[in-house]
Amino acid sequence: MKIIFFFIFISPFYLNAQISGIYGEVHLESIIFKGDTLTFNPPKTIVFNNTGKTNIISVGKLKLIELAVQCELLKSKIGQSEYYMLGKCFYIKNQKDWKEISRFDHHKVDIEKEAFEIGNDFQGIYAAENDLNGFGVGSWYVFFKK
Repeated sequence: MKIIFFFIFISPFYLNAQISGIYGEVHLESIIFKGDTLTFNPPKTIVFNNTGKTNIISVGKLKLIELAVQCELLKSKIGQSEYYMLGKCFYIKNQKDWKEISRFDHHKVDIEKEAFEIGNDFQGIYAAENDLNGFGVGSWYVFFKK
């Protein structure tokens, strides 16, 4: 009886969640902090398998300062349309804890309808972002429906 209940009532919701997922990658190419530039070749890649936020991910050191990033992909269903929004936050290591140094607001991202193989050489939407404190990041991203 429990197996029948699962297939009749639960599995349609589970299957729908699997089909409507998102896959995406954010590729960090460079970070500018206090006048110094940290360049990634190949770019650092942050992978999304669905909406939500990543952990704080260490991406490298600039001189003796360890830098990290956290990304978040949100789904918005205002009105009749469905949108996805990407936000990024950057950190430095302050002894044992991470301290936020720059946050880039969420912005709408395009979702490709068809999956394709993503190389590590600029294949998506490029963004060069700077805050008012001299922090900057060069990155590109691509997202598509699973």
